[in-house]
Amino acid sequence: MPVIKRLPEITGDYVDAGALYLEKFIGAEPYAKLYKAVETGEVDPDSEPSSRRSSWSSAASSSFSSSSSVVNKVWAVKILRKPKSYEEDLAIYEREFAMHSRVSSHPNVVSLHGHFVERGYFFLVIDFQAMGTLVHAIRSGVYQRNSALIKPTFGQLTDAVLFCHKQGVYHRNIKPSHVLVDYWGCNPCLTDFGMATTEDINE
Repeated sequence: MPVIKRLPEITGDYVDAGALYLEKFIGAEPYAKLYKAVETGEVDPDSEPSSRRSSWSSAASSSFSSSSSVVNKVWAVKILRKPKSYEEDLAIYEREFAMHSRVSSHPNVVSLHGHFVERGYFFLVIDFQAMGTLVHAIRSGVYQRNSALIKPTFGQLTDAVLFCHKQGVYHRNIKPSHVLVDYWGCNPCLTDFGMATTEDINE
């Protein structure tokens, strides 16, 4: 059975002690599902507080104003497969998260704002891009005969990869499904560091 079928369908659920509402399912990979999530501004007092909620909440604080009419911050939340060996998989995931965090400051790398474990699954809180993946943008014809868009998109991705390499992080799995873009196909952002390494030579 494909791993994706063993991941839960949790559209409409609240996670992270009620701090995030999973509004919409937006994509899937063999080992992960991706949801559009809205920050609720509330936390269930009967739930365990997240040890890292403050990291993504503080990252979003600059986008809020004092007006009560401001729409709550939107994130993308990625859920990863339930580990077979929790301690071993936790170490692998923590290593991935550490490498992703190291390069999150680049404008063309999807920022990892935090992660947590809930219901036996790993959750990542990352930037939300309205268009989705580069695959979707290509299939939608965004880049067709549009060299004025293709050239800067390629240049920005090249710059992102160079930055990662300068930080000692090697992605090793760059493909259109691991690049997010906005609605107009602009601002490409490299994501999914599951196969990344800090070793510049691999046997």
